[in-house]
Amino acid sequence: MSLFLDKEETRGIVTVIFDDRIRIKIRKKDYEKYPLDRDQEIEIEEYENRIAAFQAPEAYEQALSLLDYSARTESEIKKKLSMKGYLDIVTQSVVERLKEARLVDDRQLAERITENAGSRGIGAFALKRKLKQRGISEDDIEYASALMDEEKEKEGALRECQRLYRKYASLPAREAKAKLSAGLSRRGYSWEAVSEAIESVLCDAEDYE
Repeated sequence: MSLFLDKEETRGIVTVIFDDRIRIKIRKKDYEKYPLDRDQEIEIEEYENRIAAFQAPEAYEQALSLLDYSARTESEIKKKLSMKGYLDIVTQSVVERLKEARLVDDRQLAERITENAGSRGIGAFALKRKLKQRGISEDDIEYASALMDEEKEKEGALRECQRLYRKYASLPAREAKAKLSAGLSRRGYSWEAVSEAIESVLCDAEDYE
């Protein structure tokens, strides 16, 4: 049993504080349905289950609304729901339900992001960073990253280099090369892809001149 000590309220979210350093964040309207008295002894798991029973339907609808705007990862949905005061057990059950309905699939989303990476000027290193930031697992990141083979990355680097060169064409060759190298590196392209792209673009420019 745990002892209820106090609560804190911020923007419609109540943080329930217990004596064993456990804190539970829930919506104010949920807390008001099951308020606690100071120094009241309570079984936390039982308390959470009681609240989860009526949170679950609303949390699922909230998750569907999030997916109406754009595809989301499991981590992103959990984070959004948690910020709105839904319990962890609720967010987990919602994600499992969405996965069963194939409305959330981190691996599939990672594949889609990888397929679009080349046309959006994103290199292999930046791609991995982007996937990680979205909470995608290491296994799914490695799987998706393998889809961007060396040739695809070089093709993407070349396209991006050609686009960037239009900004630096009037600069001396050495300065243009430095600008292109920095720009492509920031986009996460490998050293080899960057070098080949710059060499190709500058050679083409010299031939044209």
